[in-house]
Amino acid sequence: MILFFKIVAFLVLTLIVLRLFFIQYFTKKIVEDYLKGESPFIPVKPEFLEQIVETMEIDEKDTVYDLGCGDARMLVSCQNAHPEAKYIGIEKNFVPYFWVKLRLLYLGKSAKIKIIHQDFFKADLSDATAIFLYLIPKQIVRLEEKFERELKPGTKVLAFKYPLQKKEPEKVSGLEGDKIYFYKF
Repeated sequence: MILFFKIVAFLVLTLIVLRLFFIQYFTKKIVEDYLKGESPFIPVKPEFLEQIVETMEIDEKDTVYDLGCGDARMLVSCQNAHPEAKYIGIEKNFVPYFWVKLRLLYLGKSAKIKIIHQDFFKADLSDATAIFLYLIPKQIVRLEEKFERELKPGTKVLAFKYPLQKKEPEKVSGLEGDKIYFYKF
């Protein structure tokens, strides 16, 4: 019986140490990424997803990208509403990438939503018909040049919170102080 309690105590302490390590790791990683000009992993609040999906105007022929997809909650919401479209998330950082792969497997969506471990600045976006962005302004400015080079006419781009700098949105809607900016290239 004493051995059982020792094993349980060891496991509990191990879990506490691992949790503290991951909290410290994520906090450090968020600060480092932001200082390098990259968006930290901050997911879209669940209450915003329905309006984002509606604003994307997805149809069955769309190929929808989420750049810096994090836990892919936006892609999952879109796929639930429009299962016939094609969904691709691009995530550069390994921890969110690994997490989203496990999450999609658990949700039964791993065959329906493709996640690529890559820097989205290096990804080929030429087949995209819709793109979702929840990024910092510094990244958005860099992406606008890429969009001008790679996107087909009519490609929809939805930016959450921060607008594109060089293009006027076709629609702007609000969510509790945050905005959704809808563009067509």
